[in-house]
Amino acid sequence: MMHRSPVQMTSLTPQNGHPWPCHDVAMPIEIGAVRGTTRNVGVDNVVFASPVSFQVGSSISFVISTAAETAAPVRLECRGIVTNDHENPSGGFETAATIDSIRIMPAER
Repeated sequence: MMHRSPVQMTSLTPQNGHPWPCHDVAMPIEIGAVRGTTRNVGVDNVVFASPVSFQVGSSISFVISTAAETAAPVRLECRGIVTNDHENPSGGFETAATIDSIRIMPAER
């Protein structure tokens, strides 16, 4: 088994020199047929927990869903690159990926 370091969050730096914030938030995420939960979301990246490992450097498409109870629930249809992946001691895997493109779609109620 390959040892990997814990997932680290990085974020884009806008022109004013301050990084965009990342937020610890748990939302459902779908990566193909795999279901997981976000741990941290930023404007350009996401960390999520899932039952499977994703290869670092691979392209992934994923959907993050906001809570149905929100005033206007949406599905964030994203594409990105896996930047880090490691096995979680409590089970499953924690993966970090970029968010290179995003399409915001109304969620079906």
